[in-house]
Amino acid sequence: MKFVLLFLANLLILAVNIPAQVPIKKMLDAEQAFAEMAKKDGSKTAFLAYLSEDSLIFQPDRTNGREFWEKAKPSESLLSWFPVYADISVNGTIGYTTGPWEYRPKKDAEPVAFGDFITIWEMRGEDYKAVVDIGISHDKANISRPENVASPPADPKAAENKGYAGDAATAFYEMLGLGFTAKAYKQFADDNIRLYRDGVQPALGKKAAVSLAGKSKLKITKRISFYGTSDLAYVTNRYEIINGKVITETGNFLQIWKFTGGKWKIVVDVFAALPKA
Repeated sequence: MKFVLLFLANLLILAVNIPAQVPIKKMLDAEQAFAEMAKKDGSKTAFLAYLSEDSLIFQPDRTNGREFWEKAKPSESLLSWFPVYADISVNGTIGYTTGPWEYRPKKDAEPVAFGDFITIWEMRGEDYKAVVDIGISHDKANISRPENVASPPADPKAAENKGYAGDAATAFYEMLGLGFTAKAYKQFADDNIRLYRDGVQPALGKKAAVSLAGKSKLKITKRISFYGTSDLAYVTNRYEIINGKVITETGNFLQIWKFTGGKWKIVVDVFAALPKA
């Protein structure tokens, strides 16, 4: 199966006028302030304050984030979260955070739903804004808030990369189309990949990711556009999981690719299922 990936017309190459090696702290400060505002003033206020105008969220299907929250009614519920892992591009224009979330019907109630979130942040003017927010649900996990959020080491040579993530990803998606799911992830997953699937705890590391992802045949929508920088890029679209000849699940996916060690690798892989009709 040959996949058509749009690079020039649809690829957003973010500006590189921010000094290289921008500390990740400013992005994490935005994430922290976002979560604190949700706790204090409610989710609607917080999301409208930190989502970009063109933000993408999934409720449950893909929709504009600000339009969704502008229509939402104020609620006494509490959505709380904190990051445990984060990364940022060499030039500091784009990055992501991920960690556990909990939902309470009222602020003083016990949590009734759990999962993990993944948020992509982009520098807009002087501030970071959330441009993509997606998550999965699963049973409660025993995860404590870390003193320091983990992040991979920066690769200073990544800024010199002239290739696009989409070019490297072509072979990955073609392998998926041929039914070689486990082989595709084994070849293109980063050693420290974080893979998320609804209903199960995150699979951390290549071995766990290949084991979980390789259980089903995946079908990805052919037209795929990457957005990002020379060393960090992401893509979202629809997927289907096929067992035999039966489609057993449909939903939206997010992949984050990173140029590290001279190659583009998948560092985050999220499949968020849609409710069955």
